Amino acid sequence: MEQVRVGLIGAGMIGLAHAKALAEVPEAELRVVADLREPAAQEVASAANVAQVETDWQKVVADPSLDAVVVATPPFLHYEMAMAAIAAGKHVLCEKPFAHSPAAADAMVAAADRQGVVIADCSARHARLNPTYRTVKALIDQGKLGEIYLINHFGRGRRGRAGIEYHPAAKWFLDRSKAVGGIGIDWGVYDLSLIFGLLGDEVECVEAMGFAVRGIDQVDPGTPIFDVEEHGGGALRFSNGAMVLWDRASACHMDTGSVTRVCGKRGGVRFEPWSRQAQSLTYYSDVVDGLPTDVEVPIKGQDKHGGDHPHIDRDFVAALLAGREPMMPGRVAAKVLRAIFMIYASAGVAELDEAVPA
Repeated sequence: MEQVRVGLIGAGMIGLAHAKALAEVPEAELRVVADLREPAAQEVASAANVAQVETDWQKVVADPSLDAVVVATPPFLHYEMAMAAIAAGKHVLCEKPFAHSPAAADAMVAAADRQGVVIADCSARHARLNPTYRTVKALIDQGKLGEIYLINHFGRGRRGRAGIEYHPAAKWFLDRSKAVGGIGIDWGVYDLSLIFGLLGDEVECVEAMGFAVRGIDQVDPGTPIFDVEEHGGGALRFSNGAMVLWDRASACHMDTGSVTRVCGKRGGVRFEPWSRQAQSLTYYSDVVDGLPTDVEVPIKGQDKHGGDHPHIDRDFVAALLAGREPMMPGRVAAKVLRAIFMIYASAGVAELDEAVPA
């Protein structure tokens, strides 16, 4: 395969981002855009100079000329579309969250393995495909932190709820049956994609206790259904013994921003995971006469990185052509989803082992 021929399902805001990104990847050819709303599909297709538009997504997965499908629809549709694409022998890049339940995620991964196709998730977008992550990961891989025993990660906004202050037209974000969850899912998948990457993708989340809270204010959501959390998180223990303290809010009465602290037995790091302006991170260790010290480690390439969105499509195409795993393979995306559902189950807002649809 010298070029990956791609079909895009979903012509919303994120579908447009995928279309524009794929149009800039020489090794990819976006051939068709599908959406129930033909004008939306036409708009996205025009932005990427794509001639073919469909209103039936099943025509895309059945198209024998395509190698891969990008599923960029609301989360409750991911499972059906991804499974159909896999059954048709297509590689799949699935928007986040990966699936509507851990059981569905596991089924998607198993189906892809049986078919011998690649399935990947988009939660690497902000978490793993940027210079900050690469800098921290290099320190860990070089043994500069030693055994990691604690990660403290928070990301909070005072008012930035999807479907209300952010992208207010997309009210499905506020409906758990369609969005899967609130901020714990919407941005939690990025948080835990980062955390799994730092700890090593082979680890498992073995225990969790958390919270998922809504009712931060008396806002009118503009829709009768508003049943997703605005602030969530908790404590997670991993199979390697590490503890993670996680806190994510789209609405809260607290200071805002996002900071990650990673504590190891030989050293530690503090960094701003989502900042593309930060030029360094802080590394703490005993390196000067056995005394505690901290140094600023440069984050190389920050000024050349650009926006996060295009990198997920570039990585997916490059992985297919190189025969390697994408930065967020489905098998790890399924672990991330299960960890979040463990938090949800602890908080009493979702069942951990929801059945897969027939």
